[in-house]
Amino acid sequence: MACGATAQARTRHQIKGSAQVVPVSVSGVLPNLTVGIAGTLSTRPDGKGAIVGKAKYTGAGAANAYTFAGSFSAFLAQGSLKGTLKGTATLQAPSGLTVSGSVKVLRGSGRYDGATGKLKFSGSTILNMPVTVSPFSAPRVKLGGTLTY
Repeated sequence: MACGATAQARTRHQIKGSAQVVPVSVSGVLPNLTVGIAGTLSTRPDGKGAIVGKAKYTGAGAANAYTFAGSFSAFLAQGSLKGTLKGTATLQAPSGLTVSGSVKVLRGSGRYDGATGKLKFSGSTILNMPVTVSPFSAPRVKLGGTLTY
């Protein structure tokens, strides 16, 4: 008789949702800026949670468009996800901001143990001038993709 744990099959899950984030720390000036973010996350099928991250702007790809890359952690009721992110933030006249990019999930815990996958995000907001941390100017980004866990 063989003993041992039985492995559960990993399955693909379509994820759709949104996140709303605000800067909680900022150092430097564009294009050499580092921003820490925190916010809320709402996904189907997994519900609501929190997200934190840090991104470094890595330069201007075009006029008023700044590329960024960093890492994130998402916390949901049944576990957490960690990974990397990259994208572009574009300033729009007179006070708009659009963001788009992708996240790569590298690992998870709890229900998401061993999670991997990719999601895309995009959104826009109107900035308060001067820029302030306000829930009314926090970008709400839509996200979608596939996770395997």
